[in-house]
Amino acid sequence: MHYTGASMLGVFAPGDDLAAEPVEYAAAAVGDVIVFADPGNPKKLFVHRIIAVTPAGLRTQGDNNALPDVFILPPGTRVLRVVLRQRGSVESAVTRGAAGRREFRHNQRRVRFRIFCRRALRLPAKLAPLRRFAPPPFKLEKKQFRRDGELFKSLLYRGNSVVACYDFAAARWVVRGGWKLFYSARSLAAIRP
Repeated sequence: MHYTGASMLGVFAPGDDLAAEPVEYAAAAVGDVIVFADPGNPKKLFVHRIIAVTPAGLRTQGDNNALPDVFILPPGTRVLRVVLRQRGSVESAVTRGAAGRREFRHNQRRVRFRIFCRRALRLPAKLAPLRRFAPPPFKLEKKQFRRDGELFKSLLYRGNSVVACYDFAAARWVVRGGWKLFYSARSLAAIRP
């Protein structure tokens, strides 16, 4: 399975290949990274971590998301446990159980810090934009994702961080998070999706 998206950044990067194995619903534990279908759209798959097991079902959240998923996976839902990640030629095991819980807490501290910094920088960003210090847009790395030969997602990266995601409906780049200090949709308009 080919990973795309940003909800598990820090654990996975877009382009990673994931190996998953079927797991009994009752055997899924807090800290496990699982693959499951969106309850509202069975064609859409999520790769998130189990953060709680309740009588109503499994509560999940992406390590890079600030909030848990709005749905709970009811008992009997088919899930796969991610056991291996391959990035290039390097394979590594995916944490689960107690180690997975520790990794999730560590990643959530990073998310909270990022949110704190974003809020702290709002006023200075309005008063003194940092766009003149931004690396030129042509130095950003572009990753495109295709399904059945059709382009469905295009992202711009600086290092391991997502700078912008292309909104095909509006035909423009949407700058993410703190990168708004450095880039605007207008400054990225020359880059083709």
